[in-house]
Amino acid sequence: MSFTNINNKKSSVYEVLLLLFIIVCKNFGTTGFSQGKDEVVVSGVRFAYPLIEKWINDYQQANANAEISIVKRGSNDPLEAQIIIDAFPDFSGIDIKKSPAFILGRYAVFPVANENSSFANLYASKGLTEKEIKALFFNDLLGDNSDVVNPQSFSFYSRLQKAGLAVTFSNHFGYEQQDIKGKAISGADEHTLLAIKRDPEGVTYNTPSLIYDLETRNVKPGLKIIPVDIDGNGKISKEEKEIDKLDNLLDLIESSRSKGLPIAPLYIYFRDARPSKEARAFVDWILETGVKDLKHYGFLNAENQDKELEKFRSLLAHNN
Repeated sequence: MSFTNINNKKSSVYEVLLLLFIIVCKNFGTTGFSQGKDEVVVSGVRFAYPLIEKWINDYQQANANAEISIVKRGSNDPLEAQIIIDAFPDFSGIDIKKSPAFILGRYAVFPVANENSSFANLYASKGLTEKEIKALFFNDLLGDNSDVVNPQSFSFYSRLQKAGLAVTFSNHFGYEQQDIKGKAISGADEHTLLAIKRDPEGVTYNTPSLIYDLETRNVKPGLKIIPVDIDGNGKISKEEKEIDKLDNLLDLIESSRSKGLPIAPLYIYFRDARPSKEARAFVDWILETGVKDLKHYGFLNAENQDKELEKFRSLLAHNN
């Protein structure tokens, strides 16, 4: 074999290695090799995604070097997610003593129907009492329910997978998610709303952040939110019926005892007991500044927001 052939073969090997190096660089990104930035990955409950995306955008505008992304969850949270924002946390595999959850806000759950359905025509003006909700959504027909319309007249929809809204709604009335009657829909909470829009007699439950248009502040076309006994006094007042505007609804809930309304915390927590500096900084910003966006996106304030921020910073100081 000639010396020239050997050199040609070596050159070919070097060219192949160079090509592989270029491909690897493109796949991992140049930041992974040179700049060493730590990307923060967030995941969690889907109905909070618009709010989370707003937080990410605002935080990155104020912190030019921050790299934060949101990864949509499937049946489980993505392994790469460091921060979880959830309506019904699953703490399996997490040391909750070392990585506790913090309440960043709250969400409510209301009955909602196709705007042209007989259910909307019957209950949108007079509202639903607790007794009627139990009879209609859970087939609880024991006792004196002679004034409740036969629930077989309507098409009820619920979530198939275990989900925060379904658990909050059912638990508030003394039931489990599987007790909610109707067709079980797979996917996200938005899909139950799509189902009742397509069904002239469709009825379900959902949260204001999905029921209302966040820009117009009106109930989304095709839907009708059903008033309930928010303060739990056994009757539905004029104010409890005037909920066509999102801000009216949220103000009413915040100012009342809300004893009769399914409400639950929206949590934020780290998957790792020792989160990165960047992840800690982002959560600190959320609890101090980001929470100001809660109302615009259809959520309620935490009952003691300052305490949650104080608890978070105390944990950081202790761990450092």
